[in-house]
Amino acid sequence: MRSFIVLFVIMLQTAFSQPVSLSDTTNQYDYVIITVPEFKSVCEQFKIHKEAVRNFKVLITDISEIFQEFDSSLIKQDNIKSFISYAGTFWRNPKPKYFLLAGDLTKIPNYEIISVPYYEKTDTAKSDFYYAMNKYSTDTTETSFYVGRIAARNTTELNNYFNKLIQYEGSSSLSLWNNKALILSDDQYTTESFEGKLWENFSLDIGNNASSYINVKYFFEDDSSDYYGTKDSIVQFINNSGTAAVFFIGHGNSIQYTHEKYFTIDDVDLIDNGNKFFITFYFGTQYFSDTVSSSITDKLLLSDDGAIGGLNYVGVHYANPAFLVFQESMRKIFSESRYTLGEVWESSEIISSRRLFNIFGDPSLKLKYDIFTGVKPPVNILPDKYSLKQNYPNPFNPSTTIKFSLPEDGIVKLKVYNLLGKEVATITNDFYKAGEYRVDFNAGDLSSGVYFYTIKAKNFTQTKKMTLIK
Repeated sequence: MRSFIVLFVIMLQTAFSQPVSLSDTTNQYDYVIITVPEFKSVCEQFKIHKEAVRNFKVLITDISEIFQEFDSSLIKQDNIKSFISYAGTFWRNPKPKYFLLAGDLTKIPNYEIISVPYYEKTDTAKSDFYYAMNKYSTDTTETSFYVGRIAARNTTELNNYFNKLIQYEGSSSLSLWNNKALILSDDQYTTESFEGKLWENFSLDIGNNASSYINVKYFFEDDSSDYYGTKDSIVQFINNSGTAAVFFIGHGNSIQYTHEKYFTIDDVDLIDNGNKFFITFYFGTQYFSDTVSSSITDKLLLSDDGAIGGLNYVGVHYANPAFLVFQESMRKIFSESRYTLGEVWESSEIISSRRLFNIFGDPSLKLKYDIFTGVKPPVNILPDKYSLKQNYPNPFNPSTTIKFSLPEDGIVKLKVYNLLGKEVATITNDFYKAGEYRVDFNAGDLSSGVYFYTIKAKNFTQTKKMTLIK
């Protein structure tokens, strides 16, 4: 009888999670979920899934348990950061690299920072970035951990997210949508430097960084573009064709994409994609949810359809660094190395961008796609007209790229002139077969200023302006 009681006690200890001393250096976990007491039972299903599918050893703790052992600061965020740094530094190997904050900002606060210092239009951003910095590191710019957040306000929202992710990671099937990416571009605005091509150029260059096995689809708000698409185009593509990633390039804020309301937070209700889940990359400013407000990204994550992750900005930022981050993200998210969201986030070497570029959802998430199939259609359709594209980047220093199209074979002359009309360089003077081309121009020998480049091919002539800034 006594042995039966001992066995029964052991079974009970196995069935229910035992309290863990967070300051115990013999702890050994790969993944830590930080939540609030009322969410702990909901997190159990996710813990079981991660341990079974990803072979992680997962710990669930809540902020009350953290504050019992890490309470040196009056600021709650600093105590949570102290725990993350301690666990990731002093626990037994393999130390936790992934941390998931399961709760909105009223439950688990984060850091308020100035998004763009010394900029008159700056704002106060709420960022999880400083949780990723190790307080025990001698390098104050180093990030040691991957910290994601599910900004759930209630158990229904948290269940929605976990159910989607469990279904996605638990399935071994692949469809064509797993190898697709959708890029949405803001309406083009005219500037002297970019001649109305800024967001379009950004979008096309980001798409060009996709792997050969990824089929990139573009929708541009500009109704004069060959890639013109409406809100209906976006919804139909996501719901019917499906896509693994959506990049929003251009203006926007937490409740709408572009200043013209191309896609708003209310349109998330139109997403009914039959469990074709995707990742979002958002150029505009997003917001982790609290009790009174939410963002497009959060609503996509917390609904029963839509997204299972996001890498998006949480404050005002400059376009050029953001473009570089998105460019690298496209390379990494679909690479043969199959990086996690946390690893893609860390790939940005621009600290000023990374502190605003936060992980929405599970930081250990990896996209599923087939690297052995090429889903991009072959480029064998010849242009139907001559064209000269705007150089990119513009302004530039000292190199830039110029694209042109030829509907038939012939000699192409591409020359550069100064403001006085004097020829200062010949980029090319050669025979080309019909097709699409790009040539590089190095202006290292020229002085800063405005220049014109002109193409002549048979009876076609066109001139565009570019700016060299050294």
